[in-house]
Amino acid sequence: MRRSFRFQLSSTERRGVTLTEVLISMMIMSIGVIMVMSLFPIAALRTLQATQLTNATILRYNVESKITQNPHLVFDPDRDSNYTEHVQKNVDRNYIIDALGFYTYAQQFKEGTPSLSYPNGFEYFGNNGDASPVSVPGFSIPRFGGGLRTFGDDDWNVSAAVAKALRLRAVSLASHPDGWTTEVDTVASAVETDGTGIVGVKLAALSESDLQNVGTSEGLNTITPFVGMVPDPEQYRIVVFDADERISQAFPLTYLDLENGGTEIGGADDDIEASWSEADSPSTYVDFNGNNRIDTRYLPVEFDNEVGRVLLQSRRTSEFSTMLSVRRRADGDARSVDVVVRFKNGVDTKDEELFPANCLGGTTIIGVKNNGANQPRLKKGGFAFEVENAVWYRITSVQEKPAFGGAGNFNWNVYDYRVTVETQIRELERTGADSVDGVLDGNDVSSYGRVMFPTGVIEVYPLGFKEFPESLR
Repeated sequence: MRRSFRFQLSSTERRGVTLTEVLISMMIMSIGVIMVMSLFPIAALRTLQATQLTNATILRYNVESKITQNPHLVFDPDRDSNYTEHVQKNVDRNYIIDALGFYTYAQQFKEGTPSLSYPNGFEYFGNNGDASPVSVPGFSIPRFGGGLRTFGDDDWNVSAAVAKALRLRAVSLASHPDGWTTEVDTVASAVETDGTGIVGVKLAALSESDLQNVGTSEGLNTITPFVGMVPDPEQYRIVVFDADERISQAFPLTYLDLENGGTEIGGADDDIEASWSEADSPSTYVDFNGNNRIDTRYLPVEFDNEVGRVLLQSRRTSEFSTMLSVRRRADGDARSVDVVVRFKNGVDTKDEELFPANCLGGTTIIGVKNNGANQPRLKKGGFAFEVENAVWYRITSVQEKPAFGGAGNFNWNVYDYRVTVETQIRELERTGADSVDGVLDGNDVSSYGRVMFPTGVIEVYPLGFKEFPESLR
């Protein structure tokens, strides 16, 4: 009988992995890792875009609701009750309603440090791009603030403080309505009345140091910067809940009393008091917020004269803002209303710089020239605003002037950029003498149109035709 023995390798004789195999494995793994990692920035970009579009859509519907409730916003943008002044002449039928820009530039004008060099430059949209920008006659179109007013502000005969307050109101008008930060979350110890209704609450659990970020001190106390009058109630608010926290009500925060010699809401005591009205006593009222009228507000009867939780909040700066472009007809109707949503809450004169350009009707081509030494802020996906017809175009491609240009269907000797837009330019919206013959060949550049390329525009939502409302006839 034969025995069979299986040959076995010792541990020292076992075969390993070659360097080539290791390198190939690492290469395969690195390809997979790189492909996975490349998805993260794309996903982050798509998430950002989705967030911006979501906020833009919310703002679009907010603005449309405001127009429905207040048609003056479109048909009487300066709120002077003259509904025909903007349609009597063709040159006045197109305008921009830009509350944020209007009141920001107006505040700078009143404070003596204007960004725009021409008098009352906030009333025009579009400039020549100089170091001290001025309007371009025949191209800069009217800009309105949406009709925000205080007593005596005709011709801007107001103080710098009032101009600042109007700008703050404009920020709230043009941005998200619910951008609030809770500075204090407490419970009311009692309510305050002016003899007619509840106008405030006592906050016995708070001390002065708890209110460092609430309210302002203009007019009543210069030592503690959180005491006294709130010049702009839209910047601060108080939210009160009933005892069971089933219902709530938000009011402007008009006054904080810290028992330091300021005006009392009711009788003198040691409690901090917060008021949403301007009632000092049944017979005496104080204009705490300085708006030249007495704002008397009372707690709804549903609260059953009891207040539980109290929030003191300050307005959060929104990253988004809106403006409207309006094109009117001679009969007063609006041919077109567009809601423009921007990812920015400030203003920049460079965004309003006008560039010589010709828009070719029947095509999607715009020929653009540099404005002296200034170059337009062009990018794919951005927007071009053609000011003569007040029309917005989304940019799909930008071609810069080649090193060696020449004449032809598009004359590079005349233009610095060939911009392609998403929607076709209608014949009646063509601009510039060179566009009359159907090509941008430079045969006639005796006159140019004007186009601006503002940055930060997320989307332009056309609301379409708006009929002049019967309530304003």
